[in-house]
Amino acid sequence: MSPPCLIAPELDALTSSRPGERKLGEVTWRAPADADWEASIELARTAGVRFVLLGVPEDIGVRANFGIAGACEAWACALPGIVNVQSNRFLSGSDVWIAGSFDVARLMQSAGELRGDVDEAIALRAIVEDMDHWLTNSMYPLFKAGMHPIVIGGGNNNSLPIIRALARAERAVRPDSRIHALNCDPHADFRALEGRHSGNPFHYAIEEGSLDRYFALLLHRSYNSESMLLAMGAANAERPRVAWNWHDDVLEGALGLDAALDAAVAFVAGGDAIGLELDCDAIAGFPTSAYTPSGLGMDQARSLMLRAARDLKPRYLHLSEAAPSRSADGEVFTRKALAYLVTDHLRAMGAAGLATGGS
Repeated sequence: MSPPCLIAPELDALTSSRPGERKLGEVTWRAPADADWEASIELARTAGVRFVLLGVPEDIGVRANFGIAGACEAWACALPGIVNVQSNRFLSGSDVWIAGSFDVARLMQSAGELRGDVDEAIALRAIVEDMDHWLTNSMYPLFKAGMHPIVIGGGNNNSLPIIRALARAERAVRPDSRIHALNCDPHADFRALEGRHSGNPFHYAIEEGSLDRYFALLLHRSYNSESMLLAMGAANAERPRVAWNWHDDVLEGALGLDAALDAAVAFVAGGDAIGLELDCDAIAGFPTSAYTPSGLGMDQARSLMLRAARDLKPRYLHLSEAAPSRSADGEVFTRKALAYLVTDHLRAMGAAGLATGGS
């Protein structure tokens, strides 16, 4: 299957203009309407664009993991919040391209038609493998061009193709490049290699060698199976490849948040290219496919992700599993929360601000 087309966002319609102000949606770089994906990437690179925002509006991987649908809504919910952030001395948006979302409507339709089928999980996992293929091929030219993707929406299943694309781009230049990843998540997503879904992307990535090291930050003891913990331990049989720590230890006072992040950063810092992942399940009260009342506060999550970006200078950010319809005020919360996380990351990675004599 060839990569689905990209659906460009209607930035003018989504951006609320106001006299005397500039919003990100008015400033960010825009691809010509007649340019294909790879041509747009080259034009963006030539124009000095560094950061590319992309949506993957699917929840097939979550459903293939027996989870609750809704992660397909995150991109459309987040976009109005992102484009209406102020363009100012802290973040201008001039080196940002809000590219749009991948058109996965046909795959979502195929997945929807499986409801009630006795072999639904098997069929959904086959669709996820198909998505893995085209998303890898779609992300690869971005990494090859030196772009920094910020991927929003869908399940953590999409971590695998993003990592594969990064590894392919890095190893085309240096075959022995080591790809490391840090994932802040209550769940390790290291389930059995039983067919692709949102619960096993990092296991597949480690097993096939796309990923050299993986750190799962602030897991929850009650929501990681013994079989998964054994699999993570087994991955270290020859050398350290997988490490983790526990949110429960923070609650018990045995571990501070700074120390937890220190351990994660130390484990992955030696990578030639590093991926940064945040499953929104990690944030208490965040509407997600696996909603939790216990977890990081929003400010804690922002602080951790800001520091991780500054310390590691990762090659991408992946924000997964947000499902706005999972709570009554989920749309408002998700829109603003994802806008904060995206703009924090852009600033931490050195995105351009407006030239000004002030401070």
